[in-house]
Amino acid sequence: MIRNFCVLDLLDVLLDLNDRRLLVVPDVAAPLGEPSEIGERLQTFDRLHTSSRGGSPEASRALAATHSLKAFLNKIGGEVVVLEPSPQAQKLARRLLNPTMDDRQAFGLRVRRLSAADAVSLAVALDMKAGFATDDKAAASVYIKLGGHQHKWTLDMFRDAVTKKLIGESQARQGYQRLLETERFRGIKWD
Repeated sequence: MIRNFCVLDLLDVLLDLNDRRLLVVPDVAAPLGEPSEIGERLQTFDRLHTSSRGGSPEASRALAATHSLKAFLNKIGGEVVVLEPSPQAQKLARRLLNPTMDDRQAFGLRVRRLSAADAVSLAVALDMKAGFATDDKAAASVYIKLGGHQHKWTLDMFRDAVTKKLIGESQARQGYQRLLETERFRGIKWD
């Protein structure tokens, strides 16, 4: 499952890491009544592009992000497989979004709730017995506690890409640093 759109310029690297196949949940927050992640991102990129001075670094980054997101959307149905959450996965995701005290104890949840995107992605990964990549410590902990056994941190994926010579270390470090900065991402430090 992937969540971070600012690394979509590395889409081919992600596909190569996953045997040319990615599993995603459509608009991960939409099934739970929260705003559309993809829709919000496209609107943000469009707003940045139109409000930035033509040719500026900001306008160029917004245009590149829009292009990468559209390239990702164009791969849906081929290398990118969209999975609808099963009723069981939706039920678990709802519990992770609005946990009772019993749920918190059963999940080992030390935060108020998981984000909709993490909750749905985690629930689908468990339902399918698939791997799950996240840097949300609470989501990773719940995934493992509920029987998940293929968790990866985002940094692991970048390092795997370097090890498999899909990308150079310098480019991987730059991509990971961009993710940390643009997403206010609290990932693990590279070194």
